[in-house]
Amino acid sequence: MKKPLIIGVLLICSFGLLSAEDTPHRKKWEIGSDIGLGLANNMVGFTDILKKNILIDLDKLAPEMDDKGAMLNFDLFADAFFNLTIKERYFLSFYTGLEGGFSESFDKSFMELISRGNLNNHNSAGDALNISGAVFGEIGAGFSTRFEALNDKLKIGGSLAYYIPIIYMPPGKVTYDLNTDAGTLITASADIKVYTPIGFTGRGGTELGEPEIDVGKILQSGGVDFSLQAEYRLFTFLDLGMNFNHIPLVPATLKSGLAVGLDNFTIGSDNLLSNPTLDIPEIKLTYGPFSGANQKALRPMKLDIYADCRPFSNDLLLVRPNIGFTAIYPDPEEAHFNIGALVKTSLVKNIFNIYLAMGIDGGIWKNRIGLGLNFRAAEFLMEVSAQSQKFDKSFTSGLGVTLGTRFGW
Repeated sequence: MKKPLIIGVLLICSFGLLSAEDTPHRKKWEIGSDIGLGLANNMVGFTDILKKNILIDLDKLAPEMDDKGAMLNFDLFADAFFNLTIKERYFLSFYTGLEGGFSESFDKSFMELISRGNLNNHNSAGDALNISGAVFGEIGAGFSTRFEALNDKLKIGGSLAYYIPIIYMPPGKVTYDLNTDAGTLITASADIKVYTPIGFTGRGGTELGEPEIDVGKILQSGGVDFSLQAEYRLFTFLDLGMNFNHIPLVPATLKSGLAVGLDNFTIGSDNLLSNPTLDIPEIKLTYGPFSGANQKALRPMKLDIYADCRPFSNDLLLVRPNIGFTAIYPDPEEAHFNIGALVKTSLVKNIFNIYLAMGIDGGIWKNRIGLGLNFRAAEFLMEVSAQSQKFDKSFTSGLGVTLGTRFGW
């Protein structure tokens, strides 16, 4: 009795695995949301990030660093959307969300000074830390359609978004000055500006003051950009597509913010770098609220060209190579070449969707694995990744997590 039952179950499962036809689901409307966090670095592994205490061997890391030194990138996003399909040909989308990231790098010469000491006992000065970043909130709407004249092979769409920079930090730095003329003396200073649509009541110094929230001024600080999408079915097994996101129309303009500095940070000793009992003074930040600025703020502009190859002309196996670029603001000189590939399989009538992906995006190498459970009216997505600024460390460093949900009919 058990053998026929087991054989029957195996046959049903085998049929489901071999048949990957796209069963209609959520064709009329859909609501969903996503949230994700990522941390990339070129110093420690992702298993170390989860530890209470992280041990960094500077003597070992300093020779391995590239010219940019020790780097750390943090990014986050969250969104919610509503999609509506009309007559199976016209597609409307409404969305809102939050996205951004921060980039920090400790200068290589500074890291070598810390790890090896001042071997030649000479004066030196330079950058200790470089930092930049931005966080944007957005609301927008999109429209796309398939062209009947081309047998529905061509789909073109676009979206328009209004965005507000919540935090906008152009490249700033913390510098150091090492003076050995009389003993050893290190002084540090900071030149960092943080722009926000919110003012502050503080008059400067170590007290930030209370935020001044004016909804009208916040809304006036926003900008407008648009995005384009196109996809063409060249063959039954091959689609070619393009996404061009955040093309600026009207830049956001920020008039207030904070000038962040250090409050007299000085370390002195007769033999600083060999004194193990030296007390490091408390780091006190100073804040200088300002207004009347005219800082323009743009979101990262990204072009992505891809090809969806389905060797079996269905969703059993999908291979997607992509190529493109990202222009990252608030550093207008920072642009990155992107390239990658994704392999995805859909099993048991598309209920189980599994993919592996690898590539460089925005200067960060990412190795991702994702799982989707699609129950037609509801879908749940999860992705984890290892990531780093260096390819050889991208398999064991950094950590990223993304979660998503979809509901509809």
